[in-house]
Amino acid sequence: MAERKLILEKCGTVDPLDIESSLGAGAYEGLKKALSLTPHGIQAEVERSGLRGRGGAGFPVSLKWREFRRADPRESCIICNGVAGDRQAEGNRLLLGGDPHSVIEGMIIAACASGARSGYLYCPAENDLGKTLETALVQARERGFLGGTAPGFDIELVTGPADFIVGEETVLISSMESGRAVARPKPPYPAERGFRGMPTLVHNPETLANLPPIIRQGAGWFRSLGTPGDPGTRVLTLAEGVKRSGAVEVEHGTPLREIVFEIGGGVAGSKRFKAMQLGGPTGGLIPEHLLDMPLDSDSLKEAGQIMGSGSVRVITGDALLVEAVRDAIARSAAASCGLCVPCRFGLKVLQNFLERVLKGEGSEDDLFRLEEMSCHIRDTSLCGLGRLAPLPVLSSLTHFRSDYSARIKDRPVAVSAQ
Repeated sequence: MAERKLILEKCGTVDPLDIESSLGAGAYEGLKKALSLTPHGIQAEVERSGLRGRGGAGFPVSLKWREFRRADPRESCIICNGVAGDRQAEGNRLLLGGDPHSVIEGMIIAACASGARSGYLYCPAENDLGKTLETALVQARERGFLGGTAPGFDIELVTGPADFIVGEETVLISSMESGRAVARPKPPYPAERGFRGMPTLVHNPETLANLPPIIRQGAGWFRSLGTPGDPGTRVLTLAEGVKRSGAVEVEHGTPLREIVFEIGGGVAGSKRFKAMQLGGPTGGLIPEHLLDMPLDSDSLKEAGQIMGSGSVRVITGDALLVEAVRDAIARSAAASCGLCVPCRFGLKVLQNFLERVLKGEGSEDDLFRLEEMSCHIRDTSLCGLGRLAPLPVLSSLTHFRSDYSARIKDRPVAVSAQ
């Protein structure tokens, strides 16, 4: 398989500040078709498409919508979370900055399906996306797509911090309400009680941008892409360790080996491949013998991995793998909201264990404690950050335990991870 542009197709070819440019490329054609369907018809088409969320967990969109449909649409809202959390992941930024109308159209289609009256588009405050998105929203209102097409539905632009943990939906809602980035227990899920107590549907930009082509071209067409269990494409960011870095879009089912060695051009600097980390600092480490695994949510889950943010990092044979794991845990620990003990305290304990190993002061007992503590944090943390953060430790202990043992037996000279 080669790259297959669906979501990024118009990025770089349309002027994001001129709605006429987007209309000429087919923007809002999916919405026009959606308006000829009943809300149930839109819901059924999306369910038949098999679309799964692109926020990292791969949760079926139709199941999230099913819970949301029970709510009073007059007292419900839709939020687009433009924060990826992982700063190396470029998909959200490229989509919102290069083709904002695809995301706005997706939000309106979701409103037509659910009857929601209010929408919120959350984007990081520290970049220039706000101007582009505000311009796109104004132009969509002027053309009647907002405020008229879906009765009473409009979208408000909200800017805020791009902290790693804000990628989690309950943290996002807390940040929007009070400015405090803290997690909330689930249940109740946002679809039951979310922003300001309203039933709230939270999607990321890539998920929403899939809705217009699904409605326009049909569920059958969408199912012809990707795999039976995970149709469509995924935007990845080849962030580190490959010869050709940057954002790419591939069909689900593409082997990981092809992503690294063909699309990415192989390992940078002719170094030796050691591991692939998929999904940012909370992603697991994948050894070479698993690179023939297809990129889809079910295959990754079966292997104990996640899609996560979609960023790809290649660790080479010259890198210190344990140091890379320590750095990933340190990032997660720094991002913790501190509300639950397993995440707030447990990640610091993991970091300390890893520091001991790196200094040559660890023992084999420390490795068992690392594993035990990681499982405890994974199983008892309040939100997705804490539940996923130990994955680099658990996966590296499974596939690269000898790297830890070598650090225990010898006291190597410290060098930075490549």
